[in-house]
Amino acid sequence: MLPHRALATGRWRRRPALLRDARLSLPCRAALSSRTVHPVLRTSPCVLLIAVLAMLAPAPARAEAPALPEAIRTRLERGTASGAWQSVAVGLLRQGETATFFFGHRDGSDGAALDADSRIQLGPLTSAYVGVLLVDAALDGKVRLEATLRETLPASRSIADPGLASLRLSQLAGVAGLPAVPANLFPGDEADPLRDYTAAALDDWLARARPTGRAQQGGHLGAGVLAAALGEALSGSWETRLRERVVQPLELRATDFDDKDLVSGHALGERVAPWHYGVLAGLGGLRSTLADQLRFAQALLRPGEGPLRAALLLARQPRDGAALGWQTANVHDGEQDWPLLWQGGSAGGHASFLGFRTDRQEAVVLLGNAEGDLTALGLALLADTAPAPAPLRLRRAAAEASTQVAGLYRFGPDDELVLRPRSEGLFVQVPGQFAQPLWPWEEDAYALPGGAAQITFQRNAAGRVESLVLHAGGTNRAAARLSQAAPVVNRVTVEIEAASAEACAGDYALNEDVWMRLSRRSNGLQWQVTGTAPRPLQAFAADRYASGDGEFELACERDGAGRVAAVVLDLAGRTRRALRLESPADPRGSEAVAPKASTRTAAAGRS
Repeated sequence: MLPHRALATGRWRRRPALLRDARLSLPCRAALSSRTVHPVLRTSPCVLLIAVLAMLAPAPARAEAPALPEAIRTRLERGTASGAWQSVAVGLLRQGETATFFFGHRDGSDGAALDADSRIQLGPLTSAYVGVLLVDAALDGKVRLEATLRETLPASRSIADPGLASLRLSQLAGVAGLPAVPANLFPGDEADPLRDYTAAALDDWLARARPTGRAQQGGHLGAGVLAAALGEALSGSWETRLRERVVQPLELRATDFDDKDLVSGHALGERVAPWHYGVLAGLGGLRSTLADQLRFAQALLRPGEGPLRAALLLARQPRDGAALGWQTANVHDGEQDWPLLWQGGSAGGHASFLGFRTDRQEAVVLLGNAEGDLTALGLALLADTAPAPAPLRLRRAAAEASTQVAGLYRFGPDDELVLRPRSEGLFVQVPGQFAQPLWPWEEDAYALPGGAAQITFQRNAAGRVESLVLHAGGTNRAAARLSQAAPVVNRVTVEIEAASAEACAGDYALNEDVWMRLSRRSNGLQWQVTGTAPRPLQAFAADRYASGDGEFELACERDGAGRVAAVVLDLAGRTRRALRLESPADPRGSEAVAPKASTRTAAAGRS
């Protein structure tokens, strides 16, 4: 409900009879109706009368500063105390009034919290700015919202798949049906996976990829591709145009792509370096402050009469299931549904959230310097619902603890999982999938990144782990421990001919999201899957390889002409086949694009 009760009820101060009965002359009426007072009228009697009227008119009732609900405050205090969040800056905006709150410590267990001027990596929130830039460029006649990717990119750029080529720019800013990261993301450094992703790599992916077919909101890769395409269409740097056309007009003083004064990020309780996005900076490259994001939120709610008014209004209008750069949902106020728009996520040891609803002229901004998710908390604030629990405080598994729980576990016939200790931590593998990291959050309790699944271990009287319980999808399933070590088939490494290894080298697709790269190395091959660092393979026969820890075996499959056309993976007892991806120059490229696959493998990138 609007707080301006005096305005809503028409309660004005009683004016003196002299002024109440006054009749304005024609020049006075003209002065009142004019947006700009002519110099001749500045000293006229009617102008003096207007000034008196202005002084006697009541000032609009001032909205109260928004308060932070006690349940939210308690959740933030407990979450930062436990280490689930490092430090969190909260900004609330309602009816033009703002309030800020700060929790935790920006580094370690003591010291100052974040403040309104602390620079944070925005990550996925960058896509909201790309959406505004797209509309601004369309209004300026540089692009069309409904133009396809094929129409926007130069004809020299190959896009083999018709579904990818026909994606509209508005879809790239909303619901594009693209994977989380490009499938040919094969980083040299997993700690900064997109830093070295080049324009050539993007061209290669566009030439061989196709949409996933899943039209989910929040496809931030779409914003990355869109920004790169805008750079082509605008004949220059889209980052520069963003500064000139969006950032500067909104007076965002600390919003840019550089690392200047960026606070330290945290993941697994440790300091981590920020991410850099290379050619896909639109995916998450912006850095900013709470103060700037509150200004951005104010502009979204009340665009004013500036040059960005139309772009801000159009960018927030839902189309094709999402707004341009925003995720959307409906909230019910008892009478009707209202759209709620938000964007956010985590990357590089930082987390962000900005959401708003126009019916109450209300916005919420959350910035944190740890990867603990803030989205659920922000949505609870906007929708007036009970806050979700704080994310789990994950940390690295100690080598001894990993060894104590390692082994083969069985739920039932043909239903098993394997826990594999590595130097970098504990990994869990189910048949048909690659191993994924498993991080402890308390003693004998572990979780996948993001908390999608959790595992708790059960010990006997002697303290030995004898079973586990898997908590996922609202179910709890018990599995007995069959061995105290991950099963590994002992293979004798053999020397292979260079030509044999060269024949297997290349890119292969498990599905639209996950590709695999086999590369030559001095003594054989190395293997890399989307978003992960390379690992060596051991050759144990012609065209046969295995990972050192027993995670998988690989067979190069040749066609009738003796050419390697696919690889067959044995993943913990279940096989999967991946087709070779041809080079963009190969005329068969459009035919050899990734096959459908029923099982997805988690790709890197937590945005």
